[in-house]
Amino acid sequence: MKPLRIPSLCFAVVCGVLASAFAFAKDDEAAKSVRNGELSAEELADFLGVGVWVFEYDGGRPRCRLEIEEEGQQTVSKKEVLVVEEPADAPDAGKGPGKILFFLRPADIQVRINSATTRGGSGLALPADALWWGWSGFSGSTTRLEKPIDPKPGEDVVLLRYETQEAKEGAEDPEHLRKVVLTLVLTIDGD
Repeated sequence: MKPLRIPSLCFAVVCGVLASAFAFAKDDEAAKSVRNGELSAEELADFLGVGVWVFEYDGGRPRCRLEIEEEGQQTVSKKEVLVVEEPADAPDAGKGPGKILFFLRPADIQVRINSATTRGGSGLALPADALWWGWSGFSGSTTRLEKPIDPKPGEDVVLLRYETQEAKEGAEDPEHLRKVVLTLVLTIDGD
């Protein structure tokens, strides 16, 4: 019996196929690795579907209120829906810097104050289709505090105004588009 001879072209093809198979196996192994990851604040907000705004203050006791105005619908029962403030009786109240956090995602709105004195806030749970979350489409704009200011004690400062309007296409009533405006207002008490 004669030894089997493989033509050189066939040998090259077989070697190429085997090399590709090993490369795919190697790529497959790399795809199965796991490691600790990093995530920026922006990526986290996007990943969770959350809109987030942060404001810093220095001195005085902050009091924040969130107002919601709706046209063409009523998904909240009153205009002023959240009030959050640093307690007057807290040790060192009004003496330090702090941050105000406002975030929203479908069915949830939160306002938080974080300082050396206060860590807390308030939230509002809403139906998943409240505000603009149930609309088939919308457009929106955000106006926020553009530069640092020094408010007088008791003066209202609009930190953020978030406006949304229902898109005409797919609207419940294209002649009367719904609109929602969220306004976050800060007052610094001088106590």
